[in-house]
This record gives sequence, C-alpha cells and structure tokens, in this order.
Amino acid sequence: MRLGVIPLTMGLLVTSMPSASICEETLSPAEGGRIPLSNVAGKKLLRGAREIRHVCGELEGIEDARKKAAFLNAKVASWQDKGIDGVMFVLRNGQWWRIPPLTYEDVKPEIDAFKSVKDWGHLTDNFLWTSSTLWVEGKVPDWFNDKDWEAVCANTGLAARLARECGFKGVLLDLEQYGGRGKGVWKYPFYYRQYADEGYKVAGEAEPRSFREVAAKVRQRGEQYGKALTREYPQIVLMVAASLYEGAYRVALRRELEREAKGSLLDTGFALMPAFFDGLLVGLDERASLVSACEATYLDSTYQDMLVVRDQALRLAPILSTTPELVRRRISFCTAIWTDAGWGEHRFSPTDVRANQRDPQRHKHAAHNALAASDKYAWLYGEMPWIMAEPTPLMRKYWQANIDAHQPQDLSWKPTPKWDLTDYTEHDRQMAAKDTAFWGKAKQDGWRIAAELPVYWHFRFDTQLQIRYNKHWYRPNNDFAFGSWPLISTLKCWQSQGTKANGVGIYRIKFDAPGDLDPQRDEIMLAFGGHSAGTSPGPGLRPEIIALMNTKQGLGMRTGLTDVSEIIKPGASNQVSVRVINHAGPAGLMGHVKLLVRRR
Repeated sequence: MRLGVIPLTMGLLVTSMPSASICEETLSPAEGGRIPLSNVAGKKLLRGAREIRHVCGELEGIEDARKKAAFLNAKVASWQDKGIDGVMFVLRNGQWWRIPPLTYEDVKPEIDAFKSVKDWGHLTDNFLWTSSTLWVEGKVPDWFNDKDWEAVCANTGLAARLARECGFKGVLLDLEQYGGRGKGVWKYPFYYRQYADEGYKVAGEAEPRSFREVAAKVRQRGEQYGKALTREYPQIVLMVAASLYEGAYRVALRRELEREAKGSLLDTGFALMPAFFDGLLVGLDERASLVSACEATYLDSTYQDMLVVRDQALRLAPILSTTPELVRRRISFCTAIWTDAGWGEHRFSPTDVRANQRDPQRHKHAAHNALAASDKYAWLYGEMPWIMAEPTPLMRKYWQANIDAHQPQDLSWKPTPKWDLTDYTEHDRQMAAKDTAFWGKAKQDGWRIAAELPVYWHFRFDTQLQIRYNKHWYRPNNDFAFGSWPLISTLKCWQSQGTKANGVGIYRIKFDAPGDLDPQRDEIMLAFGGHSAGTSPGPGLRPEIIALMNTKQGLGMRTGLTDVSEIIKPGASNQVSVRVINHAGPAGLMGHVKLLVRRR
C-alpha cells in the first residue's frame, strides 16, 4: 500500500460564517480547515559532511584569536542562504576516543571562537561530530582497560561541555568502523568475531573471552559513556551514526540472505553495538535525547521508501535490545540523504546536472521527505562541496531547493525517469546480426557450448538512481526481492521492451551448471553475444556495464568473454547479475548468453 496525503478543502456553507478562504486561514484541520500536504514545521535540516571537516581544520589552524573568530563568523554568515538549520562541526578531526584525553585548554581557542558568534541566524541546531575511529597513530581503547575508559569518558565529558558552552544542541557519535590508524585489540571495537579469532592473542590472553562476558563489559562502557555526557549536559541530544540497533540487525539479515552466514549477530562487525546502546539508554539522563541517524536512506528520494526504513528501524530495534521498553520510549529517528552520490567522474558537478543523482527538483522532494519521515532532524551528508561550493546558477537552485524543502510538498511525489522514446528496431536487428557472428567466431576459436542460459532474465530499472549503494539488488547469492522482478528478453535493448528511459538497469538469472565441468582441465567462460551501456552525453559521464557471478566481484564484459573458471559451481545453481549504467542511447543485454568451455 502506498501512503499519500490528499489535500482537502472543506468549505462551510453557512451564511453566518466567514468565507472558506478565511476559515482555512483561521481554522485547524481538526476544526474543518485545510489539511496540509505535509507538515515539517519545527523540523531541522542539518549539514554534516567532509566540507565541514575542512572548514574546522582551517579554523584550528588559525592562531590569532581575532582572526579565528572573524573566520568562523564569516562562514556562519555565508551559510545563512543555504537552507540549512544546523551544522555538525568536526573539531580535532573527531578524535574524541583518543588516549591520552584532550584537555579544556586544548579546545578553548575554538570554544572562544564559537562563543564569539553573536548571531547564528538560521543555524539554530548545531552539533559536535565525534568518532570512535582513530585516524592518527595511537592506542585504541580496550573495553577491559579501566584507564582507557577513564580517558574516553574524560573526552566525552569535555565534548559535552564544549557543546553546552557553545550553544550546540548536542553531539553526533559516529560508530562506523573505518579501521583508521589506531592500534590495539579492539581496532574494530564492535567486531567480536575478529577478537575471538585473532585479537585475543594480541592481548596476551590464553583464550578469547565469551561473547556474553564481552557484551556485559561493553554494556557497562556504554552506560559510562551516557553518564559522562549528561553529567556535563543533562539535556543533550546524542545522535548515533550510521544507525542504532537496526543497523546490526540489517547486516545480520543480509548475510543470511546472501548465504554467507547463518544470520547470527556474532558473525557481523556490529555484534557488540546493541550491548553498547543498551548501556547508553541506561546511562543517559532522562532529559537527554537519543537519535538514530540512519544512513540506510542515503540514496532514497521518495517518502514511501523512507517510511519503510523508518518502520524497520523502530520495529527491529527492540529485537536486539535487553531493554526493549527503553528503546521504544527513548529512541527517535533521523533520516539522512547523500547530496553528491551521482554518476560523473567526480560523482557530483556544480555545473552539469546530468552528472548528479538528483537534480534540484528531486533534491527538494528528497530533503522534504527526509524531514517528513524524521522525528525532528534530517541530515544532508556529502563528500564534495555543497554549502561551500562556488555559487554557480545550478548550486543556487540546490540551495533554494533546501529552502523550499521546509515548505509543504506532495508526499506522493515520485521521480520522473529520463525518457528515451527513440525507435531502436533497426539497432536491435544490427545487434542480432552481431550476436550470430559472435557465436560463429567462438566456434571457430574452439569453444564448446556447455550451457545456454535462458533468454528471459529478471529485470529492474532504477528510477531513483540508487544503485551506488543498493548493492543487494545485484549481488549474487542474494534473493532479496529478486523473484518478483518482471522478465525481459536478452535479445533486445530494454527501450524496445517497454522501459523507454535511460538510467540504471539490473539483470538477474539463475542457471544450473553441468556437473562434468572441470575448472582444472578447462577454461570456462560466461559469454555474452551482445550488450551495450549506450553512449556518453558529455565529459565524465561514462556508460558502464559489469557482470557478477556467485561473488561480489565485478567481471569485465568488454570482449563478451568473461572467465568464470574460479567461481563457477559445477552441478549446482549459479546466479548471474548484470548492472548497466546508461546515460543515453540503447542499453542492456542484446544477445544470447551461454557458458563456453575449451581445453586448456
């Protein structure tokens, strides 16, 4: 079922009452006034991105206090027309789990600079970004070392004090395990299996501690962290990225779907996160807020898709918690979108909208829908300049889109595909001839047909251009919503089969490989008689087509022959996926697909 909001205007036909238009202005919807398309009043759009890290690095590099304050005030002034309500500042490169801890004197110059801002204007809800990953040389905290955690809690209290004194709403804690340059047993702090397999040896332990024992200690540290925060700032808002409990659940579920594991939490890098979150919930002051800053919506644009993620997040969280009632009562949801996840050579262009995943119109709806699907905060992430970009005509449209996103919009909006209504019948005939010639040449070269794959494959066209991160659509060994996709022929471009648009297309099929295949004896090739990703409409906009088979590894298709000797499963079911990024012209599989063998 698709959710939507239908605007209704109730005109009251009573002569003694004011006109309908006046009623709509004075009456609430409950009293018979106009029902709004959507309501995001009071919700805040935040910018947390690499460009802010760079700004903060510049700020910290200025030694003169007056110049430091002037620099920050100028930046704050320049962000007033960008349509954002707050910024996630990154001080000390986010290193707030470092050992030894920072001191107040270390960050006092920056605190003074933030205090010097007399008018934050639209930037009413600012945050301090912190990370559990160490990006500099040093010791990573050990869950079982009390002195290490005294240092972490000292840093945590200092971060909360900084946020309070600077007038920030709170702290964002980034728990994504990037690896970094830190050293120690818990370089990946929530990855129990890595510790149990090798890490315990580094710690000099005779055998690994049980998961139960480690989880109990991690829960204790989470409680200490929460208390350290709210001791300094009782009303603090703590945002946790990339998500709270649902991230761990989703990864375990995906591994089960991909048949990499049995879906156990222990086999994921997130295994210990639920224990830490349980401790947080107990340790945080009742006046504090805990927000799940969810990255699973990065590539989403529609309200319906974001609601699905929100529902999963709030529904799945209690499953992994030992305190489910606290989870239900205290956790709120923040939707995030990625502003520069596009297709160009640099993924995003401030001048050429064709390189970008979302044009300004799409961005307006995506930002609005993110606000609508969130409880209070929505987050614009990115790795390229956005609010710091040059003020090109295109960027001004994006900034206006941020502003417009705060106004009521149609929640049933869906993106319009890039239509391609060209008749490609003659092109299909030419590709059929090439297909015939390809197989003739393969026979001459000594290849024998071991299996012919079906002509009709499952197909999905991605109207939202989400494929950069929605890899589960094309990962082999993953039946994720795969069987419900419609079937199309591999003998014609997709534009000739009803999908008259340019964009991203995914093909998937399963087939049984012969049991007598011998990779040691034979070369085994997956062969494509014809295919195309179309043409490039401009610099940096490169069409792309890759195949995947039984693994996550991309297989080149340039010659039509792809060596699968090392990944084929003789006598078993095999799965093939093909991803096509098409900017212009006919695209897709356009020939037979077969398994070829030849003696080495």
